[in-house]
Amino acid sequence: MLTIIRGKQFLLCDERGDIADDSLGLFAHDTRHLSRWVLRVDGQRPQALGESHGQHIARSFVQRNVASANLEADAVLVRRHLVLAPEALHARMELRNIGMEPLDFPIDLELGADFDDIFTVKDATFALTGDDPGEVGLGEGARHHAEHGPTGDGHYARIVGEGGVVCHIHATRPFDVVDGSLRWIVDVAPKETWQCDLRVAWDSHVASVPIAPDRFDAEFHAAQHAIEAWRAGMPTLSGALPSLAQAWTTSIDDLGALRIGSVASGGEHMLTAAGAPWFMTVFGRDSLITCMQTLLLGPHRARFVLEYLADRQALEDDPGRDAEPGKILHEVREAAIAVRGYDRYYGSVDSTPLFLMLLGEFHSWTGDDDLVRRLWPSALRAIEWIEVHGDLSGDGWVRYDRRAERGLENQSWKDSWDSQRHEDGSLGRGAIAPVEVQAYAYAARRALARLARDVMHQPDFADRLDAAATDLRARIRSAFWVTPNGNSHPGDAGFYALGLDGDERPMATLTSNVGHLLWCGVVDADHAAITSAQLVGPSLFSGWGIRTMADRERAYNPISYHCGTVWPHDTALAVAGLMAAGHTQDAATVARGLLDAAERFNGRLPEVFAGLTRETNPWPVQYPTASSPQAWAAGAPIHMVAALLGIRPDPVTRQLVSSVTDVPDWLGGLEIANVQVFERRWRISVSDGAVSIVEE
Repeated sequence: MLTIIRGKQFLLCDERGDIADDSLGLFAHDTRHLSRWVLRVDGQRPQALGESHGQHIARSFVQRNVASANLEADAVLVRRHLVLAPEALHARMELRNIGMEPLDFPIDLELGADFDDIFTVKDATFALTGDDPGEVGLGEGARHHAEHGPTGDGHYARIVGEGGVVCHIHATRPFDVVDGSLRWIVDVAPKETWQCDLRVAWDSHVASVPIAPDRFDAEFHAAQHAIEAWRAGMPTLSGALPSLAQAWTTSIDDLGALRIGSVASGGEHMLTAAGAPWFMTVFGRDSLITCMQTLLLGPHRARFVLEYLADRQALEDDPGRDAEPGKILHEVREAAIAVRGYDRYYGSVDSTPLFLMLLGEFHSWTGDDDLVRRLWPSALRAIEWIEVHGDLSGDGWVRYDRRAERGLENQSWKDSWDSQRHEDGSLGRGAIAPVEVQAYAYAARRALARLARDVMHQPDFADRLDAAATDLRARIRSAFWVTPNGNSHPGDAGFYALGLDGDERPMATLTSNVGHLLWCGVVDADHAAITSAQLVGPSLFSGWGIRTMADRERAYNPISYHCGTVWPHDTALAVAGLMAAGHTQDAATVARGLLDAAERFNGRLPEVFAGLTRETNPWPVQYPTASSPQAWAAGAPIHMVAALLGIRPDPVTRQLVSSVTDVPDWLGGLEIANVQVFERRWRISVSDGAVSIVEE
């Protein structure tokens, strides 16, 4: 499956550029506008010659014809080009007669549209693969009757679904509609090329507008310019390991491709979708973590996310959306999904503390007091949610318990239905208090306390927050640290439990979530040493990355979505946590493993991959339905580099500084240029194990 994305629009096609499978399609506004798009040359599908070329917005395919009624094999060279624009898919078909005789033959482009919403398509795909990632489903969907109708001069057809939704097809050559396909008769001389451009649009304003002769070329060049402009504004990395350089470049391209337009306060801004193909929309948790991962690429993009989420912060109690006052949203949806379910859903227990964490980080990287003052009311509502509405049991823990009928059963980052497990493998029940969310609540209070003291000049409020954070740190150590009994992992020094269930019972399984605790700085030195050793031990570290659940646990499964797989963003957070705890060599070991995995994935880390050990699987094993590209997976290499180099802003001196003196040997010679912080450009380099930062 290949993915072409542009904003919230994306195309899933096969290696020929066709939509020939139920899991593929052309999607816009969370709706599938093409469910069938198959080219046949004289009744036969052409054969791909090698891999397609291009990236994200545009892709090209080269094919040969196979023997048919009117053609010998290899008589026609077929080139197909696809470009996504904000309002349409643009396609070009080129058929070159590479033989010595004139050719006359039909080509057919089979079209279909079911106008299913994305959840209906996704659920059907996961059912075929036996996968269940636990994403919220908002309805059964419906198969709509499609009608094809040529109009006017034969250059236009449409597919009409229930409710008036329409897919518009224009071509630069007239065609006939035959049995659900567009048909052309190709008459081409030897060594000549027959060409036809098409536009598939989902907005009615283009229904009566023919394709201009040069429109495809203009869209293709616009796509290339968009990619080049994005790259030009990004920091460049050189002199590093080839695997790191490849991962860095690929991550930047992926983050650029995942940009989506949305109106936030202050105008039109570019946000980042969570991942292709199924999550091409704004997710609160994903957006916030991705911004914190990629501050080194420029902190100004975090402003757009903070403003967008603040504008959509819940202001009232709404059980049908899992919303309470002050809560930051989980996801945004459009079209049929929004009509049948909701346009905004708030079932995320961690988006709200992560919002405060990012606000604090953004201020550290920019010194932007104005944004803090502007968002202060949202920040106060967020901390009130943490302390009041999020404390479901009145015991000081931030918990979740689904109220929305169609909402997520689990609402932490491990949001699949079976992720919360006790040591005997049974599911945690009731109002769950995930351990990493308590760490986020700790870090959120620390961030807000600093802003209250330094920006808002509210020392009493800051002192209260700091005191609450200190108390929470001690309570986390007391309530979540478990020591094994005689039947469970004898000899263990202890570990942090996955969470507390509704009966206050610790879910005593060792998971990757402990890396988040180190990242948030909530672990005391003695427990940090033990936790660091567990993260790099063979039970959690697969050699490629940190498993979501240790392989010693009863519920461990290396291909379970959250109970044994490796998530690159999760591993990168562990790397940052290990560095924060002073375990630099362990951090370097884990980071190198993940970069080795990236190399074997051709530079692109997927959302998730199998947790199989490297010793028995000398290559990382792809997870069947992983999003790729995916935002926080793309952010993982950037985050690890920043962590390993100890890059931090000094908001007092407005300088970029490094806090490390021990850089891994394999980072020697690295140089990062065009880093834009404090409205200046910086160059970071590594030489003789030391980090140097100078203003360009």
